[in-house]
Amino acid sequence: MDDHIEFWCAVPEHHLTMVAGSRLQSHDGSWAYCPIGAPVGHRWLPTGGMQMAEVEAALRPSRLTRHPGRALRLN
Repeated sequence: MDDHIEFWCAVPEHHLTMVAGSRLQSHDGSWAYCPIGAPVGHRWLPTGGMQMAEVEAALRPSRLTRHPGRALRLN
């Protein structure tokens, strides 16, 4: 695995609070990011190979939009 984050978790409940701790996880042999570091219950979406700082900036609450009947989307 390289240092790029390849997936982010789109489960709305996992975006309620960003916490300190291990938010990096392994998914399909790549790094994945969950804002709360939940061990299970993810819906992984591709990032396109972003750095950690880019993922954290993109997932700030002001950058996320909730779509009825769907998961979170990046603006």
